[in-house]
Amino acid sequence: MTEAVVLQQTLEGLYVAVAVLDEDRRIVGANTHLAKLLGYDPAELYRMTDESFLPETEQAGERQAFGALLSGHVSRYRRAVRCRRRDGTILSATTGVSRIEHGAGGFALRTISPQGWHESERCLWAAELHDVVAQPLATLYCQLQAWQRQPPDAETVEKTTDLVRDLLSEQGMLLANLRSPRQDLLGLLRRAIRDFERVTALPVEMELDVGAVGGVTGLFAGRIVQESLTNVRKHARASRVAVRVWQRSERLAGEVVDDGCGFSSKNGDGFGLEGMEARARFLGGSLHVDSELGRGTRVRFELPV
Repeated sequence: MTEAVVLQQTLEGLYVAVAVLDEDRRIVGANTHLAKLLGYDPAELYRMTDESFLPETEQAGERQAFGALLSGHVSRYRRAVRCRRRDGTILSATTGVSRIEHGAGGFALRTISPQGWHESERCLWAAELHDVVAQPLATLYCQLQAWQRQPPDAETVEKTTDLVRDLLSEQGMLLANLRSPRQDLLGLLRRAIRDFERVTALPVEMELDVGAVGGVTGLFAGRIVQESLTNVRKHARASRVAVRVWQRSERLAGEVVDDGCGFSSKNGDGFGLEGMEARARFLGGSLHVDSELGRGTRVRFELPV
């Protein structure tokens, strides 16, 4: 079988809507789930660019995020987007894009989940499962299929190991919250910090003054801290990291600060910032990121309890 046939069979084995893109964002493979979601015949999607189903208002942000992937600044990103179906209707969705190496010309794998951040709490949990489990596993599955035909080099193995490490850490936090919805935020924060320290051997300065915060609020606050620490580990090259979370009356606030390399605003989209901001907005809160090249990064959030 040709590489293209193997790729198509691999994609059809996934239960999420997914496409594989080349470096010019042309679709070199897409499954039936994606075609049905967007209202196309599967054959029509082949060699289209993914810009074909993104409205003009989404183009600049997506080019910027994909550019960070192309340059190697990030290996994956997630964004809340609006997709345009073939009939012109607009679909609110969450998309995840991961870098892969595939012999059929694939460079990146894109998944699309129709659950929007503005919808019900049940849909929001579904979006979390898509981000934390479905999208990384789809990437891993495609990568393993490609390795059967062409053994990977050391750099690819290292990147894939990094993906699995993130998957296990994020899944652990999600499962802990689902098993015990009233689990306090303190336990989730300590888990995220412990995982970061174990992988980096860099001690985290902690100031945690919170009560019993559970449910979606606890999960989202924990995930914001977790993703901030993931960015520090992957990109910051920091020598000092601090996590501070405090609760005052009916407001929960926190910040993650590092003294690393920082980033400019034009390169920030690939670091999961939109997902963190969307979580805060859903709860009626806010999130702000202050960063400058060579001067570290501060992620600050405030949520109602």
